[in-house]
Amino acid sequence: GTVRRHPAISWKATGLFWYDHQWGATWTGPSIGWSWWGLQLDDGSHVNAYVLRDVKSKKMIRAVCTHDRRVYPLEAEPLEFWESATKVKYPVAWRLRAGPLDLRIEPRMKEREVPILGEQESIWEGPVQVRGSVGGRGFQELVSYAREKRRAD
Repeated sequence: GTVRRHPAISWKATGLFWYDHQWGATWTGPSIGWSWWGLQLDDGSHVNAYVLRDVKSKKMIRAVCTHDRRVYPLEAEPLEFWESATKVKYPVAWRLRAGPLDLRIEPRMKEREVPILGEQESIWEGPVQVRGSVGGRGFQELVSYAREKRRAD
């Protein structure tokens, strides 16, 4: 691609990027929250995992992990919380267990709250380190924890 600073100034650019897009809105209604992980493991495999939860009851609706084209039920346990300046508590470190995987997910930086327009108010998203049965790296997205806080207040 090309980076343009001014019509007369530009640089050629190459590299990798993350394209985040939710397909459809039927599962992302106002009463649904989620925690999501996209992981690249050191053994060359990939993980896409998520937990959907009811914002009102905080009960899990579904938890699934896809690991190299195989789908497994996911056990996801929050291990550490971080409270933002807006007083939202995000579960930033997790233990994920699915199929042959037993992973600990830890944020590279805890202060990753992002303000969002609309009902969400804010989300937490950022890079993570993976340890456990396999090491690696990835990205974590924590959505609707601000709405849960608002309901509790």
